[in-house]
Amino acid sequence: MKITKDLVRKTIKKIAPLVEKESQLKTNLKRYNVILTTPEEIASARNISISLAENFTGSYKVDFEKSLIFNRRFIFPKNFNCITKTFKMMISHEVMHNAQFEIFPYLITLTSNLKKALKTNPNDENLKKEKKSLDYLIEGDARLVENNLSKRYFSIQGDYFAKLKSIFGEEKDSVYTAGERILRDKFKGNRKDINELYTAPIEELVKIFSC
Repeated sequence: MKITKDLVRKTIKKIAPLVEKESQLKTNLKRYNVILTTPEEIASARNISISLAENFTGSYKVDFEKSLIFNRRFIFPKNFNCITKTFKMMISHEVMHNAQFEIFPYLITLTSNLKKALKTNPNDENLKKEKKSLDYLIEGDARLVENNLSKRYFSIQGDYFAKLKSIFGEEKDSVYTAGERILRDKFKGNRKDINELYTAPIEELVKIFSC
């Protein structure tokens, strides 16, 4: 299946209501951009390998200086090819990210402050723990919603997804897999409790995610 901007927009239109239902968060995706670029451009901009860039997906662009989302966007490499169910799974992850920052914009300021502080104090262990706990929540919850929707609406099978996992890596301590596992184990997928984490003090997140 060859990717097109029209395909991305049609898929987002179908997936956004499912993400809202699963996460109990609003996505507010009435206006957004779809960007198809080359793997080389993605690799250079993100400082990642070409093999990773060939399967890269990204969304929102955040202006950390002004603390707001100034450009909602979905990014894919031009030669992105995947089975329909895999595509829906990846779209749901990016749609969830938009919902997170839409409903909890303070996360942008917090992320900005932590990045700046770590740039000044790169060896500060407390700052590292705070940044990692925030990543666990944001990426872990996006993965949780993504996988829940996949199991319910578009179960993934086949060699392509196996290849994708090998490229992105499924190491036990990744913020994606570890974050999702902790949310499942400690909160049993309870959306009310999970969504309350977004407004919890960063110190509490550090304890929850044992960073």
